[in-house]
Amino acid sequence: WRAGGYRYTEAPDDAVDYHLVTAGGVKLYVDPQVPMLGFPVGAFGAIPLSGGEIGDPLAEAANAAVNDRAIQTAIDAAANGRWDVLLEAGTYCYSTEFTCDQPIGIIGRGWASTIFRPLSADSGGFVGFSEVNFNLGDTTADPIDDTSALRLRDFSVRAGGRSDTQQQHGVRFIGRCDRMIMDSVYFAYLRGTALHFGHMNGDSSTVAYAREGMISNVEARYCGDDANARPVVVFDNYGTIAQQDGCNLIVTKRLWVVFPYHTG
Repeated sequence: WRAGGYRYTEAPDDAVDYHLVTAGGVKLYVDPQVPMLGFPVGAFGAIPLSGGEIGDPLAEAANAAVNDRAIQTAIDAAANGRWDVLLEAGTYCYSTEFTCDQPIGIIGRGWASTIFRPLSADSGGFVGFSEVNFNLGDTTADPIDDTSALRLRDFSVRAGGRSDTQQQHGVRFIGRCDRMIMDSVYFAYLRGTALHFGHMNGDSSTVAYAREGMISNVEARYCGDDANARPVVVFDNYGTIAQQDGCNLIVTKRLWVVFPYHTG
């Protein structure tokens, strides 16, 4: 199947892992785009706002309802084969926190071109990655099931303005995070934490750290929340010497925190 420049494979009638359904009821899988080795979010039905819809609450809510499902489905498809999620240019509204536990890439067209916009009435994060590591419960790396090395590049997470009531966060790395690469990512006007490495919501019951990663050309502007003690950037480490856990070897090149509302 082909539609809108994308390619699809028909799924069996009894398939439950299909990516989308046609108007005629045919179940389809999205084919990875070659040679980019990834899944374009547009193939799953994600739609950017038109220029006239930006700032229109009804249009943004309708856009988020479509994108919440489409983008999470694209992430799940990429995670199944550890592909990349390819973000076409445009402004995409969302109202849920996307989740993933596999070493995928989320790759945009540039932080001025690919923009994620949370609905002003919603709270929560943009995306949460859990247990993306090569240390599977002990001190031995598992080369067969290595879930480390996320790649995030060339997109923005920008609220339309700082919310007066809702806490809105950026990217959260929950638990153990190894060999993450983040390059050219921009956060703005989030009344919360733009980057959180470690525990989620203050949970210190499990091991958490970030290590052996690289952050370059990342900026958080007008983020943080002083009233609720939410710093712009959080490195929250918890572990034991025996487990060799700890935040370490994070190379940062041009990590900018501009006009913060809380720095911790």
